[in-house]
Amino acid sequence: ADASRADPDLQESGSPEELFYQPADRQVSSFFGCNNFIAGNVRNGQFRSGLVSCPVSMADMEEATAIIRPEDIALQTWDTAGGISGKVEQLQFEGSTTRLLVRAGQQLLTVISVRPNFSVGQEVKLLLPPERIHLLTERVRP
Repeated sequence: ADASRADPDLQESGSPEELFYQPADRQVSSFFGCNNFIAGNVRNGQFRSGLVSCPVSMADMEEATAIIRPEDIALQTWDTAGGISGKVEQLQFEGSTTRLLVRAGQQLLTVISVRPNFSVGQEVKLLLPPERIHLLTERVRP
């Protein structure tokens, strides 16, 4: 597949699954509905940010960007070990799912949940599975 067929400004090619789950840059990631960009760095095979740390197979980078798809983030309403504290800022019922904007520190994350029982202002715990975090291969531009 070639993403540039759908949008001439996109310059990445690959299978639909690769473009959806492992885009190389922000533009393709956004085009396929993922706007959860997490700024950090890579040191000694670890991506680190103020929000998450996970192993990666990339060279050290002073500035790096990781993504996680909204449907890959799990939300819990009870305290859980390893969960990231967050607060629901917005929610939108979408039929079989609910789209939420959750603030975790300075980071605002989009989460898609099959559970509709959340409310604005509610404290939640976010679980970001390390195997679902993907590091963009583009270099961060100043």
